[in-house]
Amino acid sequence: MRITEEFFEATIPGFQGIEQAIDYAKSLDWTEVDYNEQTIANIQYEDTVNGIDIYYCFGTDEYLFASDTTWIH
Repeated sequence: MRITEEFFEATIPGFQGIEQAIDYAKSLDWTEVDYNEQTIANIQYEDTVNGIDIYYCFGTDEYLFASDTTWIH
């Protein structure tokens, strides 16, 4: 799968697991994190927490975070 989305410049390593990614999404002040539009391949949607979409990227083995469209605009 390939997704074009406004991804935040904050990631965590894949070995930390989805539960850690969820905790990270809950705890970070996302208004302080830069983001940019990227197209990323080999990615899978995992969950949405507090308006933050969590994706796992198989190519880089890391969790990526994006804003749902209602939150960022």
